[in-house]
Amino acid sequence: MLGSSKMAIPKIAYVFDEDVDIWDDNQVKWAMAFRFDPIRDTVIIPSMNTMTVDPMIAKGDPPATISKIGFDCTIPWGDQWVQSDFQRSAPFELGDPPTCVSPMSEDKIAQEMESLLHSAPRSWKELLQHFNGQDYRDVYRAFGRLRPKLGRVMQPPYYPYAFSSSGDFIGETTPAQPTRSDRLHHAS
Repeated sequence: MLGSSKMAIPKIAYVFDEDVDIWDDNQVKWAMAFRFDPIRDTVIIPSMNTMTVDPMIAKGDPPATISKIGFDCTIPWGDQWVQSDFQRSAPFELGDPPTCVSPMSEDKIAQEMESLLHSAPRSWKELLQHFNGQDYRDVYRAFGRLRPKLGRVMQPPYYPYAFSSSGDFIGETTPAQPTRSDRLHHAS
Protein backbone atom coordinates (compact mmCIF):
# COMPACT_ATOMS: atom_id res chain seq x y z
CA MET A 1 0.00 0.00 0.00
CA LEU A 2 2.67 2.48 0.99
CA GLY A 3 4.68 1.51 -2.06
CA SER A 4 1.77 2.49 -4.27
CA SER A 5 1.40 5.84 -2.49
CA LYS A 6 3.97 7.43 -4.81
CA MET A 7 2.92 5.43 -7.89
CA ALA A 8 -0.06 6.28 -10.09
CA ILE A 9 -1.49 2.78 -9.86
CA PRO A 10 -2.79 0.66 -8.18
CA LYS A 11 -5.70 2.24 -6.30
CA ILE A 12 -6.65 -1.08 -4.67
CA ALA A 13 -4.34 -3.57 -2.90
CA TYR A 14 -5.12 -6.96 -1.37
CA VAL A 15 -2.78 -8.83 0.98
CA PHE A 16 -2.99 -12.63 1.44
CA ASP A 17 -1.05 -15.27 3.35
CA GLU A 18 1.30 -17.61 1.49
CA ASP A 19 -1.19 -20.50 1.67
CA VAL A 20 -3.58 -18.60 -0.63
CA ASP A 21 -2.97 -19.00 -4.37
CA ILE A 22 -3.70 -15.49 -5.66
CA TRP A 23 -4.25 -16.88 -9.17
CA ASP A 24 -7.14 -19.05 -7.93
CA ASP A 25 -10.31 -16.93 -7.66
CA ASN A 26 -11.95 -19.42 -5.29
CA GLN A 27 -9.05 -19.25 -2.83
CA VAL A 28 -9.04 -15.45 -3.02
CA LYS A 29 -12.80 -15.29 -2.36
CA TRP A 30 -12.41 -17.80 0.50
CA ALA A 31 -9.69 -15.70 2.15
CA MET A 32 -11.78 -12.55 1.72
CA ALA A 33 -14.78 -14.29 3.29
CA PHE A 34 -13.01 -15.90 6.26
CA ARG A 35 -9.88 -13.82 6.97
CA PHE A 36 -11.11 -10.29 6.33
CA ASP A 37 -13.14 -8.05 8.66
CA PRO A 38 -13.99 -4.71 7.02
CA ILE A 39 -13.77 -2.66 10.22
CA ARG A 40 -10.34 -4.04 11.20
CA ASP A 41 -8.74 -4.94 7.91
CA THR A 42 -9.44 -2.00 5.59
CA VAL A 43 -6.92 0.80 5.14
CA ILE A 44 -7.90 3.94 3.25
CA ILE A 45 -5.22 6.50 2.42
CA PRO A 46 -6.47 9.84 1.03
CA SER A 47 -4.72 12.18 -1.42
CA MET A 48 -2.40 9.70 -3.12
CA ASN A 49 -0.84 10.02 -6.58
CA THR A 50 -2.80 8.77 -9.57
CA MET A 51 -2.90 9.25 -13.31
CA THR A 52 -4.06 12.67 -14.45
CA VAL A 53 -6.57 11.00 -16.80
CA ASP A 54 -8.37 9.22 -13.93
CA PRO A 55 -12.07 10.14 -14.40
CA MET A 56 -12.70 9.93 -10.62
CA ILE A 57 -10.73 13.12 -9.95
CA ALA A 58 -13.34 15.78 -9.24
CA LYS A 59 -12.97 19.30 -10.59
CA GLY A 60 -12.30 20.68 -7.11
CA ASP A 61 -9.74 17.99 -6.17
CA PRO A 62 -5.99 18.57 -6.28
CA PRO A 63 -4.63 17.39 -9.64
CA ALA A 64 -3.59 13.75 -9.95
CA THR A 65 -4.63 12.75 -6.42
CA ILE A 66 -7.12 10.15 -5.27
CA SER A 67 -7.77 7.87 -2.28
CA LYS A 68 -6.34 4.36 -2.25
CA ILE A 69 -7.62 1.34 -0.35
CA GLY A 70 -6.02 -1.81 1.03
CA PHE A 71 -7.64 -5.05 2.21
CA ASP A 72 -5.78 -7.24 4.71
CA CYS A 73 -6.99 -10.80 4.01
CA THR A 74 -4.36 -12.45 6.21
CA ILE A 75 -4.75 -14.49 9.39
CA PRO A 76 -4.98 -11.99 12.26
CA TRP A 77 -2.38 -11.98 15.03
CA GLY A 78 -3.05 -11.76 18.74
CA ASP A 79 -4.58 -13.57 21.66
CA GLN A 80 -8.16 -12.96 20.49
CA TRP A 81 -7.82 -15.46 17.63
CA VAL A 82 -6.96 -19.14 17.41
CA GLN A 83 -4.66 -19.51 14.41
CA SER A 84 -5.88 -23.03 13.58
CA ASP A 85 -9.44 -21.68 13.17
CA PHE A 86 -8.30 -20.07 9.93
CA GLN A 87 -7.26 -23.27 8.20
CA ARG A 88 -9.43 -24.36 5.30
CA SER A 89 -11.93 -26.99 6.25
CA ALA A 90 -12.87 -29.89 4.03
CA PRO A 91 -16.51 -30.44 3.16
CA PHE A 92 -18.29 -33.00 5.27
CA GLU A 93 -19.26 -36.12 3.37
CA LEU A 94 -22.73 -37.34 4.31
CA GLY A 95 -22.11 -40.65 2.60
CA ASP A 96 -24.72 -42.68 0.81
CA PRO A 97 -28.26 -42.22 2.10
CA PRO A 98 -29.88 -45.13 3.90
CA THR A 99 -31.68 -47.50 1.53
CA CYS A 100 -34.98 -47.19 3.40
CA VAL A 101 -35.38 -43.41 2.85
CA SER A 102 -38.73 -42.39 1.41
CA PRO A 103 -39.10 -38.91 -0.10
CA MET A 104 -40.60 -36.23 2.15
CA SER A 105 -42.30 -33.01 1.14
CA GLU A 106 -40.86 -29.67 2.18
CA ASP A 107 -43.75 -29.28 4.67
CA LYS A 108 -43.04 -32.67 6.24
CA ILE A 109 -39.32 -31.89 6.49
CA ALA A 110 -40.12 -28.55 8.15
CA GLN A 111 -42.42 -30.26 10.69
CA GLU A 112 -39.85 -32.92 11.52
CA MET A 113 -37.03 -30.36 11.68
CA GLU A 114 -39.10 -28.22 14.04
CA SER A 115 -39.65 -31.24 16.29
CA LEU A 116 -35.92 -32.07 16.24
CA LEU A 117 -34.97 -28.52 17.17
CA HIS A 118 -37.53 -28.39 19.97
CA SER A 119 -36.06 -31.58 21.46
CA ALA A 120 -32.44 -30.34 21.46
CA PRO A 121 -30.19 -27.76 19.77
CA ARG A 122 -28.82 -29.07 16.45
CA SER A 123 -25.98 -27.99 14.19
CA TRP A 124 -26.49 -27.69 10.44
CA LYS A 125 -24.36 -30.80 10.01
CA GLU A 126 -26.64 -32.76 12.36
CA LEU A 127 -29.71 -31.60 10.45
CA LEU A 128 -28.16 -32.65 7.14
CA GLN A 129 -27.23 -36.04 8.58
CA HIS A 130 -30.78 -36.55 9.82
CA PHE A 131 -32.31 -35.69 6.44
CA ASN A 132 -29.68 -37.51 4.36
CA GLY A 133 -31.38 -38.81 1.23
CA GLN A 134 -33.97 -36.02 1.03
CA ASP A 135 -33.78 -33.43 -1.71
CA TYR A 136 -31.30 -30.86 -0.40
CA ARG A 137 -33.33 -27.99 -1.88
CA ASP A 138 -36.35 -29.05 0.20
CA VAL A 139 -34.22 -29.39 3.35
CA TYR A 140 -32.71 -25.95 2.78
CA ARG A 141 -36.10 -24.31 2.11
CA ALA A 142 -37.63 -26.01 5.17
CA PHE A 143 -34.78 -24.67 7.29
CA GLY A 144 -35.25 -21.23 5.74
CA ARG A 145 -38.86 -21.20 6.91
CA LEU A 146 -37.75 -21.93 10.49
CA ARG A 147 -34.64 -19.72 10.53
CA PRO A 148 -36.37 -16.45 11.60
CA LYS A 149 -37.48 -18.21 14.81
CA LEU A 150 -34.04 -19.69 15.56
CA GLY A 151 -31.01 -18.48 17.47
CA ARG A 152 -27.51 -19.88 17.85
CA VAL A 153 -26.58 -21.49 21.17
CA MET A 154 -23.23 -20.24 22.46
CA GLN A 155 -21.55 -23.66 22.25
CA PRO A 156 -18.39 -23.54 20.13
CA PRO A 157 -17.32 -24.64 17.64
CA TYR A 158 -20.62 -25.27 15.80
CA TYR A 159 -23.05 -22.98 17.67
CA PRO A 160 -26.12 -25.19 17.14
CA TYR A 161 -29.55 -23.83 16.29
CA ALA A 162 -32.43 -23.72 18.76
CA PHE A 163 -35.72 -21.86 19.00
CA SER A 164 -35.24 -18.44 20.57
CA SER A 165 -37.52 -15.59 21.48
CA SER A 166 -34.58 -13.49 22.73
CA GLY A 167 -32.66 -12.91 19.51
CA ASP A 168 -29.87 -14.38 17.45
CA PHE A 169 -27.72 -15.72 20.29
CA ILE A 170 -28.72 -17.90 23.22
CA GLY A 171 -26.49 -17.80 26.29
CA GLU A 172 -23.64 -15.57 27.37
CA THR A 173 -22.38 -13.21 24.68
CA THR A 174 -19.94 -10.34 24.70
CA PRO A 175 -21.44 -7.22 23.13
CA ALA A 176 -19.61 -5.83 20.12
CA GLN A 177 -17.35 -2.88 20.84
CA PRO A 178 -18.67 0.42 19.48
CA THR A 179 -16.88 1.79 16.45
CA ARG A 180 -16.45 5.26 15.03
CA SER A 181 -17.50 4.31 11.50
CA ASP A 182 -20.66 2.25 12.02
CA ARG A 183 -23.58 4.44 13.11
CA LEU A 184 -25.63 1.40 14.16
CA HIS A 185 -22.99 0.48 16.76
CA HIS A 186 -21.58 3.95 17.31
CA ALA A 187 -20.95 5.05 20.89
CA SER A 188 -23.07 8.12 21.69
